[in-house]
Amino acid sequence: MKKIPLGLILTGGFLGAIIITVGIIQVSSYMTTRDVLVRHASQLMHNIATTAIKDSEDFLSPAQTAANLAQRLAHHRVVSSQNADVMERYFYEQLRLFPQFAGIYYGDEKGNFIYVNRDTTHSPDGFRTKFIENKQGEHNVTLKWRSADFTNQQQKSTPQDTYDPRKRPWYIAAVKESSLVWTDPYIFYSSGQPGITTASPVYSNEGKIQGVIGVDIEMAKISSFLGDLPLTPNAVAFIVNRGNEVIAFPDLQRIMVKGTKEGQQSLRFAKVDEMQLQLAKPPSPLSTTPQQR
Repeated sequence: MKKIPLGLILTGGFLGAIIITVGIIQVSSYMTTRDVLVRHASQLMHNIATTAIKDSEDFLSPAQTAANLAQRLAHHRVVSSQNADVMERYFYEQLRLFPQFAGIYYGDEKGNFIYVNRDTTHSPDGFRTKFIENKQGEHNVTLKWRSADFTNQQQKSTPQDTYDPRKRPWYIAAVKESSLVWTDPYIFYSSGQPGITTASPVYSNEGKIQGVIGVDIEMAKISSFLGDLPLTPNAVAFIVNRGNEVIAFPDLQRIMVKGTKEGQQSLRFAKVDEMQLQLAKPPSPLSTTPQQR
């Protein structure tokens, strides 16, 4: 039997050792790199989610702040329905400060109402004010259109308008809960657009309900905001309540489910499973369930 030269054996052994060592290094490097990339991707997703949540809270929280502030001012009669011009100007300034607000208003227990909302009927970036006064059995409704600088553009009376703030979902919910509330989505009376309202009750020093302050945000505005968030190409931001309903999504049409309730047109939020979103796990709720209308 021919002997294999010792040099060849040693060379083969060294080559085998090198191949095994290189293989171990490559496998170890692959596993380490994969773990690093997974941790990096996980941290990146966490940072994006945290930023999206913070931006969403910053977008919605001014409405709560404005409602609470107006409630306190009304309680202390700094702004009051007894001085409609002052309250109108205050609401107008709030709309100028917060472009996400569709309108802000105050309705009292007598059915009186002061409402300022965005309206471009007579001027770009204009506003419209609605005054309702119930006095001595008369129901008077006056509309005023103003330009962006608060200049009066037009005014008219609409006696056929039967609007009563006390029958609206935001008023009923705030009085029932005796605290600031968010409504379910509903059709806004003036614009005909779907939206949500945050409302806060106003009480007298004796604890008697005086009225309710409300701030409207249209669902289209919230959806547009979410669509503009700086996310990765394959990411989407949406807000889910504790009822597993998607209450804000970049595509408004996907979350608003129309129906009929007690003979009236109604809306509800789509459930997460109805939208067939590809989720790794059920999303954590970003807000509490809105108050029922």
